[in-house]
Amino acid sequence: MTDTNATISEITTLVAEDMTHYETVKEDHTLGNTFHETGRRLGLIKEVLGYFQTQQPTDTAQAPTSADTLLRDCHNDAILSKNLFKQVSQVSPTRLQLYKDFLTANGGHNLVENLVLNLMQNICCLAKYYGVDEEMLKGLRVAINELKGMKSSDPNMQNEAVHSYFNSGSGPQFNASTLSTQNISTGSGTNFTGSNFHGTFIFGKV
Repeated sequence: MTDTNATISEITTLVAEDMTHYETVKEDHTLGNTFHETGRRLGLIKEVLGYFQTQQPTDTAQAPTSADTLLRDCHNDAILSKNLFKQVSQVSPTRLQLYKDFLTANGGHNLVENLVLNLMQNICCLAKYYGVDEEMLKGLRVAINELKGMKSSDPNMQNEAVHSYFNSGSGPQFNASTLSTQNISTGSGTNFTGSNFHGTFIFGKV
């Protein structure tokens, strides 16, 4: 069996580093709401892990392999999340671009909310090996459900353009938000856009 107390201590240290790095970026709104909601849950994780450290593992003899796997997964996600928050906490070129770079290097599925969600869920699964009662996990379970209900923090979705147009004059205004063809009618009558007529076609009243 893994030295569980040592591993929990290591995971707690990594989460504490996450919190330090997140403090640097907490005002950067380009990262999106889900990124920040995830970062704000780190303190809750650290609090629960601190409670784990006061307990002695109780049920490890019955399923040591399962406990080892959970600890290893927690540790791996804690390392990845630490690397993510550390990289994004830098200032060049932009933090959103640094987030994109992290995902390119580590896999697009390693979004910040996925890493932190996996960590929280595995901590909940580990609770039975530490004699941690469900009451202590209540806040963590609420946070899990809240994060699951949020939209992706995928940085490619954070800078989608919102097109807004305002005409302060009295004449017509022509706007094109994409590179598609713009068709303009300024007079009366019908405009047939992209139409082809084959054979005789009569305009006007019958």
